[in-house]
Amino acid sequence: MVLVIYDVAGWQAAALFPAAWSAVPLPFVLAWNDKRSTAAQPIPYATLGALRTFFARPVTRLWTLVVLPLYFAGVAMS
Repeated sequence: MVLVIYDVAGWQAAALFPAAWSAVPLPFVLAWNDKRSTAAQPIPYATLGALRTFFARPVTRLWTLVVLPLYFAGVAMS
């Protein structure tokens, strides 16, 4: 769609179209009123034990020590 707009109206309109299109849901987001309450929920807090438990899972170690460095290395090389 942007290429059609670029061909018809130029690069400025083609650049502004996605920005305007992404602003379409903004009134709905601003008018949202969530009636649910979190008063009965416990206050979340992080402890060293919770962090240790999180990183004790093999999948988490694989993700943080292998996948993420490879991902950022690929971004750096591109």
